Amino acid sequence: MKAITEKKKETIEAPNEGENIDKIRDILFGVQVRDFEKRFSQLESRLEKELTKSRSETEKQLGKIEALIDKEVGSLTERIYNEQDSRSAAVTELTEDLKLASKNLASEISKLGDKTAKNENKLRQNLADQSQSLIELVQVKQKETLDSLETKADDLQDSKADRKSLAKAFTDIAELLLNDNHPAASD
Repeated sequence: MKAITEKKKETIEAPNEGENIDKIRDILFGVQVRDFEKRFSQLESRLEKELTKSRSETEKQLGKIEALIDKEVGSLTERIYNEQDSRSAAVTELTEDLKLASKNLASEISKLGDKTAKNENKLRQNLADQSQSLIELVQVKQKETLDSLETKADDLQDSKADRKSLAKAFTDIAELLLNDNHPAASD
């Protein structure tokens, strides 16, 4: 128990010693500490004012920057929409031009097809006419050739008959000559 009481005594005496040290410190350094605290307080208040002022300036600057960015974004957005509208109009116009060109091309192809068909029909008709003319010409030439051949054949027949007569005459002459050369043989 004695040990417990001594500890209590030491604990009770310890706060007294701590208070004494604080009092001594206050006496020695009290004025300086208060000056430091006062300066520190002033410095802290100035720092808060500067921070508030700086925050305010920063917010103003950020507001201006934000407004400028919003303005630029709006301007860019408007330019993009204008460009998009312009390109859309150009695409629409080009599409219409292509449709018109396609219709014109189809019309030209149709006209060309009709013209080709007419030319083909004319060509066929010309070929048919020429073919018919050639057939008639060939028939005429064939008839003329046949007539000519018949005439020539008749002439040849006539000529052949004369030849037979001539041959007979020559044969007769030859017999006479033979008989004349051999008179003694006939006597």
